[in-house]
Amino acid sequence: YTPELTNRCRLGPEVGLCGKVLKSGTPRIVPNGAAKHPDNVLYPGIDDSHFEAIAVLPIISFEGPIGVLLLFWHEPQTIGSDTVDLWESWVSAVSDVFTAAQKCIRIGSQLSKLDAVSQVAQKIASSPYLEEILQLLVNMTAQQFGYTVCTVRLLDDRRNELVLRATQASARAYRRKPSIKLGESI
Repeated sequence: YTPELTNRCRLGPEVGLCGKVLKSGTPRIVPNGAAKHPDNVLYPGIDDSHFEAIAVLPIISFEGPIGVLLLFWHEPQTIGSDTVDLWESWVSAVSDVFTAAQKCIRIGSQLSKLDAVSQVAQKIASSPYLEEILQLLVNMTAQQFGYTVCTVRLLDDRRNELVLRATQASARAYRRKPSIKLGESI
């Protein structure tokens, strides 16, 4: 075991037993002669010539393979299906943890983005320069996405209408468009 190489030992896709298992998603078990197996890859700084048996099982999340469980033995092994089933249950548990972590990261990221948008909206709404900020927003949006027309309409609670507050449309007629009653448009 060489702890200094943890997270530093990397091989290309489909290289060695681990790469082939990761790519195929199918476990591979070599009960004896693992060091001489044709798919074994020698990695500088790691001496695995004394291992006789090896088992490699894929760790698969909902997005596909994410890693492997690698087991070594110094002596040849007789490995039954009950043992393989046990290992697969370990791999399934690890996969469940990774999947849950990935989902938490995504949800946290989405919540952070929504929180940021909410904070920006509050700052804009409370600014004395609301018209200028909205105008800047529509100009930047139209330019960034190549839109011909980009507008912002805000709700007038008293009149129950969407009022045109900013647009980058060049036609004067568009700039004078009337307010839209709620329920009368898309």
